Amino acid sequence: MFSTLKIFNKNMIILRDDLLGEINGNKARKLDIFKDLKLPYKHIICYGSSQSNAMQALALWTKNNNYNFSFVCARRCEISGNLKSALENNAVIYYANNPKKFAKTLHKNDNNSFLISEGVCEDYARFGFYKMAKEIAKIVNELDCDVVLASGTYTSAIYLEKYLSTLSNARVFTASCVNANEYFVKQINKLNPNSKLKLLKTARKYHFANLYEELFILTKNISDIEFDLLYDSVCLKAIYENLDELKENILYIHQGGLIGSKNLELRYNKKYNLIN
Repeated sequence: MFSTLKIFNKNMIILRDDLLGEINGNKARKLDIFKDLKLPYKHIICYGSSQSNAMQALALWTKNNNYNFSFVCARRCEISGNLKSALENNAVIYYANNPKKFAKTLHKNDNNSFLISEGVCEDYARFGFYKMAKEIAKIVNELDCDVVLASGTYTSAIYLEKYLSTLSNARVFTASCVNANEYFVKQINKLNPNSKLKLLKTARKYHFANLYEELFILTKNISDIEFDLLYDSVCLKAIYENLDELKENILYIHQGGLIGSKNLELRYNKKYNLIN
């Protein structure tokens, strides 16, 4: 599904991945391969932040498919948002100073468990973005759009650019919402050394999950669609600061993740006394 609106005086076509279903956003795309594939394991293990979108999506997916699910976080937080949803869907949560290392101890390389990297940053994620590229290729061609999406691990953007690169006019841009620019280069070299993915930078460095009043105000001023306050807010700011680099038509990939965004909104209201 697509929505169209004017943002920053650009024609924006929004791919509404927030409306894909119970599991939505880029995590739905990354897990797309498992719709028709039954894994021969009993126990799924992952790690990341205590408000991870991946944690919430994996909890739903594992419950729906009768797997046990363990997730390892670095620090505790209030039981709300994605953490609350994950617990309600039978996730077992662990806390460790080194979540990745602890997750590997749970995995033990046995035949009954399956370890998924933070953010579902895995090679098999590309299948979902191959499908996405097919969905949007006609629009990109006909309207001469730039494609823009937010990034945590850059996996989604790198694979999407790869599958759109057959179109002569396709340009894919992303913004760094979690990892530094050095990680962008590392991921390009790892996932697609020939990638022409472009990075939109912001004048200010936004640290992941920290509160920035200007991001909240910018995002909430777009009243037609609810955007995510973790990823979309930074990406929209990156678009705003780089308007001259972008075409008049932009196809924007909505990141979903609105359950986690609700938790962040409460923090914003508490700190800045903002009114919904």
